[in-house]
Amino acid sequence: MPSWGAAPPLGGLCSHDTAPLSRIAVLGASVSAGFGWDWHEGRERTLADLMAHSLKPGSTTPRSFASPWFFKDPSAVGGRLVHAVSEYKPTLIIAVDFLFWFAYGAGLDEAQRLARLEQGLKLLQALPGPLLIGDLPDMSSAEGKALEPGMAPSAEVLARLNQRIAEWARQRGDSVIVPLGSWMQQGLARRMLQKDGLHPTREGGRWVATKTMEVLRDSCPSTEKGT
Repeated sequence: MPSWGAAPPLGGLCSHDTAPLSRIAVLGASVSAGFGWDWHEGRERTLADLMAHSLKPGSTTPRSFASPWFFKDPSAVGGRLVHAVSEYKPTLIIAVDFLFWFAYGAGLDEAQRLARLEQGLKLLQALPGPLLIGDLPDMSSAEGKALEPGMAPSAEVLARLNQRIAEWARQRGDSVIVPLGSWMQQGLARRMLQKDGLHPTREGGRWVATKTMEVLRDSCPSTEKGT
């Protein structure tokens, strides 16, 4: 369990009359968008596509609301995606990397990173219904590769950011943390990264998708039946 606090109580995602898997929206940045995967294939190009493999045959395929350009303007891009998700009216939102670029960025001090995180959380707050939200992994090892020096928050700031995410999720309700930070600390996902040190390979994406669906099922056991 992450050192920055316990995840919200389990079970809240099952408190709705509507089946949580009937209309899934996958909201996020480049990982959710399947950055670096084979863009020319007609399938399995996004995290939503990979999550479909964990659902009961015949289930509605999760819909992707993700952009590889999120890093250019997190508030603007995130706002557009959140608006699109709202219009889709999902029964479940999975946002494993939505908050990443609100916390990562060049030339930001602690106060600025925390303020930007609040912008991202405010956007998510407007969304209705159950939410699986990823916390922030330590990707400082990608500096000098995909990340410029200084783009990653320090370990101390990262802990504060993740503490805030956990607090926000508890206060919002209907929210469960996807512990990306813990997964990266374990080194399991890190071995499945592309050469840029930041984005998962297709195999890594499938691993993240599978683990995320396990978090969902732990939180809402009824989804074992693909309801």
